[in-house]
Amino acid sequence: MAQEQEQDTRYLVLGGNGFVGSHIVQRLLAQGESGVAVYSRSKPPARKVVEGVDYYTGNITDQKRLVEVMLETRATVVFNTVSPPHNDDEHMYWKVNVEGTQAVIHACEEARVPVLVYTSSSGVVWSGDPISGATEDEVEIPEVGLEAYSHTKGIGEQAVLRANGEKLRTAALRPHAIIGPGDQQAIWRLVENYTSGQYHFQIGSGTNLFSTVSVRDVASAHLLAASALLDPSRRDSVGGHAFFITDGAPIPFYHYPHLVWQELGAEKDFWRIVLPRWLCLVLAVFVERWRGWVGGHTILTRFVVTTVTMEQWYSCEKAERLLGYKPSHVMDRTLIFSFLQWWKEEGAREHAAHSETKKLR
Repeated sequence: MAQEQEQDTRYLVLGGNGFVGSHIVQRLLAQGESGVAVYSRSKPPARKVVEGVDYYTGNITDQKRLVEVMLETRATVVFNTVSPPHNDDEHMYWKVNVEGTQAVIHACEEARVPVLVYTSSSGVVWSGDPISGATEDEVEIPEVGLEAYSHTKGIGEQAVLRANGEKLRTAALRPHAIIGPGDQQAIWRLVENYTSGQYHFQIGSGTNLFSTVSVRDVASAHLLAASALLDPSRRDSVGGHAFFITDGAPIPFYHYPHLVWQELGAEKDFWRIVLPRWLCLVLAVFVERWRGWVGGHTILTRFVVTTVTMEQWYSCEKAERLLGYKPSHVMDRTLIFSFLQWWKEEGAREHAAHSETKKLR
């Protein structure tokens, strides 16, 4: 019976052209799955179309379209990896993370999809205070999140977990600081910091420990969660639960940026000016007020200063115990080198195209 269920499993990856979603698609195909489909706002460019994958377009908030695609693909597992970029657009956060997630839940129920795995974020539980190896039982989602993205992501996660039941089994994964090929946020900022010379200015001492995780490990965790929810002997212990997903080994915050900058050409002991945390917080207050008056965007905010100077790492023991999750990557030069190879071959071109588009707006 279990073998028959496994053979009939068909996967629909919402946001499957994105960072996490594309790696889930790759992992599914690598393990021999044939029923794999992607749902996204638009089809990928021809060079990114994966053979053997069916592509569907639509909006994450369009429940009717979601139901159509779920029924057409006969999906038994839905991965919701859709996530708006961090661009201060609070309306978009709410639209995607809250309304979109609710549409997905209702669509799964209407189409009788038995399993839904939601890509959440560790940020949903962070209130700005230090966190050192916290488990899921030790921290809760606050009533009001630290910033709009985490707040709306938390609302989405809670909706997904509440939907868990006999007909629809759900789980949420909370990765922290995802890195790897396909990243269009952290690596872009690090490269921009290097090319502009801003990497010489450091906020805080950098001794605070921080969790990271490879995107490949995040993809693996999604497949493990789906497998557990499909397994009658395990689904009750996994359904309705959230799991932190990290590489299991926290590192000083600036360790990763320094490795990236060195691979880009910086000297090992490049000169830098360390700006005290208190000073950066004061400057951030003035910058935020100035932005409120004149408009525009700034990366120097109190949230950013707090993020880069506060200890924040999480235990993934629960995922290891209940999902069978095993982190496979540690932060070393081998990982950074493979990451930057992707950047040189593909990422830099995508970044240049994105920058050109921003200029034309």
